Amino acid sequence: MTRIGKRSTSKKSSGWSYKANSPAQRYMTLVDGRSRIVKLWGGYSPKIYDGDFLKLKKEFFEDTLGRGANILGDNHFMAGTKFRKCKFYCNIKNKTAKDTENKGKRLSMLTKDQKKFNGQHRTARAAVENPFGAMQTRFTMLKEPFQESESQQDALVTFACGHHNFLLRNRI
Repeated sequence: MTRIGKRSTSKKSSGWSYKANSPAQRYMTLVDGRSRIVKLWGGYSPKIYDGDFLKLKKEFFEDTLGRGANILGDNHFMAGTKFRKCKFYCNIKNKTAKDTENKGKRLSMLTKDQKKFNGQHRTARAAVENPFGAMQTRFTMLKEPFQESESQQDALVTFACGHHNFLLRNRI
């Protein structure tokens, strides 16, 4: 097996993650309302923007999921709001407006309805992201920079997703 530790990977490499400050791969999953992982994509470079990933998978989302699919994501998924058949829900960003009383500085405020929506959105996203915390608890290797080959990491992540679904299905 080849080692992919900090010592052997350049920060210029497509596999380097500044967030983790180490080599890494990203994975994207489609999770249903029961926290079951329906689809897994990856591993791919941590330098790929989520919105670009979404554009590449547009056909899957529109054709495979079809009309009526409701997808929850962060603001990186705003690209999906232009899809025809799927409805993407992203949190509401603050819109800024010039304020003459504060020397032209931009201030932003959300309405009560927007704050309520963002709170509900945050709660729903937390429920969707729970499987990843559970997988990291069960497979501590997923918390740290992986020291084996990328194919070994892919196998571990795929196994962890299958294990998660198995536990859900059997209510363990």
